[in-house]
Amino acid sequence: MGKQGRGHAARARLRSAVVESGLLQKGDSLLVCVSGGADSVALLHLLCFGLADYHFRLTACHLHHGLRASADGDLLFVRTLCRAWGIPLVAARADTAALSARQKKGIEAAGRTLRYAFFERTADRCGCDKIVTAHTLNDQAETVLLRLIRGSGGRGLCGIPPRRGRVVRPLLTVERREIEAYLAACHIPHREDETNHTDAYTRNRVRREILPLILRENPRFLKAASRLAAALRADESYLAAETDALKAAAKRENGYDLKTLQKADPALLRRFCLQLAGSGSGCERLMRVIEVGGRYGGFYTAGGLLLSGEPAPAVKFSVKLTQNGAVLPDGRRLKPQIEKNPCQNVHKNALFPPIDCDKIKGTLRIHSREGGERLTLLERGLTKSVKKLCQEAGIEPDLRARLLFLSDEAGTLAVERLGVTARVAVGAKTKQVLLITAEVDHDKAV
Repeated sequence: MGKQGRGHAARARLRSAVVESGLLQKGDSLLVCVSGGADSVALLHLLCFGLADYHFRLTACHLHHGLRASADGDLLFVRTLCRAWGIPLVAARADTAALSARQKKGIEAAGRTLRYAFFERTADRCGCDKIVTAHTLNDQAETVLLRLIRGSGGRGLCGIPPRRGRVVRPLLTVERREIEAYLAACHIPHREDETNHTDAYTRNRVRREILPLILRENPRFLKAASRLAAALRADESYLAAETDALKAAAKRENGYDLKTLQKADPALLRRFCLQLAGSGSGCERLMRVIEVGGRYGGFYTAGGLLLSGEPAPAVKFSVKLTQNGAVLPDGRRLKPQIEKNPCQNVHKNALFPPIDCDKIKGTLRIHSREGGERLTLLERGLTKSVKKLCQEAGIEPDLRARLLFLSDEAGTLAVERLGVTARVAVGAKTKQVLLITAEVDHDKAV
């Protein structure tokens, strides 16, 4: 195929990609984001000339990020180009470094925040239906790789969506080499951002070092990454709808029904908790609260509900702990077990550290705080009131009223989150220990 034939093929390929995306319709009023680089210049030219029969109403926009001296040249180039092509331009300057410092975020993230805020403002002012950006298939693959490297979950690996609000990306199935072929065929100049050739930014290192190695192993990786992102977006859309359905099913006038949440699929429950408590350890702790009761941050369980805000007054109770266990008012079932080989390891669901069985005096009971309880912690060798120990441990007053106490006929043996008294602490002569674990009793929870 000759040079002219290759040029025609490049133009036909980009036109068909935009048309087949289904993101643009004839007569649309479009705000086209133009940096001056190859991708955005090719997009603007294609919309203006390659798709002239679509009669788009075009406005270009350009944001000077205030980071590079050469950015002045980018702005001048875009102005000249738009004037030559008869396209109105809206341009602005921003202090990206100042926003980065003020919000303590990276330069790239700060620039993205400023950019999209500018796009939205400009689209409003110019009455544009859609905001069009020039993200390509290469950008999609780089984004998927970046998020994989950073440890993102399924939601992050969804990559760049073709549409988000009124922002559309009609070139997302087009490779960068096809963009370059289009520019060459149409003899269109463009600007090169010199920072793209440095390793200062993670995306550059992915583009320049990691992606070429992957493409050497799998030349079709760009399209494979795009298919993965599309499949995950479909999965995420379905799971988001199911999570909304779970939230609606569990919603009560004053909270969320614990039984409904406890029966939910773990994947949906995790998403539910992410919405309420955010990512990281907060989500994990809230899932634990839902599973066995208790409190995390602004959420706590009471009366079979997951609530937010300040908990209701603590319920006073005292129940006998038998070999069959006991059921607490919040629905937790306590399970005692005897270990013949004493150890200091505590089961993850244990309420108290191990207790020397042979030192227990008479009947055991689990109860709420009654007042005046004292503990002699072995490692300190001092007897102190539970109130004082709570203060030293940083346990807030509203949580102190919800601590569980274990007592025998001679007095307090252990307090949840504080430890066991020296009288029953495990020692060198201990022969067997008592462990008390907690699990949700779905039949008793109310």
